[in-house]
Amino acid sequence: MPKINITRGITNNSIPYARIEGGQKIAMLWFGGPGNAIPTGWLFTSFTKPFYPLLEEYTIIFLSRRNGMPEGYSTRNMSDDYAELILNEYEGHVDLIAGVSYGGIVAQHFAADHPELYSHLVISAAAWQVSEVGKASDYRFAELLNQNKPRQAWQGMAGALGSSAIAIAILKPILWLMAPTILGDSYTDIFRQDVLIEAKAEVAHDGRESLSRITKPTLIQAGENDKYFPLDLFHETADLIPNGNGNLVVYSGKGHNIFDNEEVTHDILKWIAENENK
Repeated sequence: MPKINITRGITNNSIPYARIEGGQKIAMLWFGGPGNAIPTGWLFTSFTKPFYPLLEEYTIIFLSRRNGMPEGYSTRNMSDDYAELILNEYEGHVDLIAGVSYGGIVAQHFAADHPELYSHLVISAAAWQVSEVGKASDYRFAELLNQNKPRQAWQGMAGALGSSAIAIAILKPILWLMAPTILGDSYTDIFRQDVLIEAKAEVAHDGRESLSRITKPTLIQAGENDKYFPLDLFHETADLIPNGNGNLVVYSGKGHNIFDNEEVTHDILKWIAENENK
């Protein structure tokens, strides 16, 4: 693997991004949330490294959501922001969209409303709605960040980030110590407003109507033990996509964080190859 070249910035329509140079194709990877800042340091590395196998073919653009969202902003509004970005800065088309967790619920609207803007879509660790447990956890996380309490907020996310009881126990003190630096200097007043707006949009999200209008084959990746999106929700999500185009892959023993190795990314490349001309 060649040296990883990362550039960070803000798009013309106010979406934070991190770009890793690779192949000629363009892959957009939409981060989880709530919270529209790109992580820094070890958390950014741990999240992005499993996607490095894409770099032989793709330059990867990691994106969150726009800064300065008005009250009442919805997951569909967020998908329209991505559409605007692709039209204005990527000549109206990208090769791969991979929505992870929060990014995956936004991707449901995007795929239905803007099919001409992408070739392949992957929805990872996301279903048509978030479980009640997940909604409560994320809303509490957003409330604590809104109150400028990053240590308490991030420590509470150990259960989502850790893949086992041991990993969760290890993560809790690490997240407490590292919390003030995880998002760098992004803990601004605007961010603290946005994170709560995103949490409200997550609670309100219902992707069923949009999923019923997706026309292209879609890969859906699920953790068997995901508390945010229980397995029955993943099956319902795949069934909602017409004509058998919802292709569900379940990772045995995995929770919400299915990207703790490169297997999931290799599966994406395999699925793209199998659906190249569809």
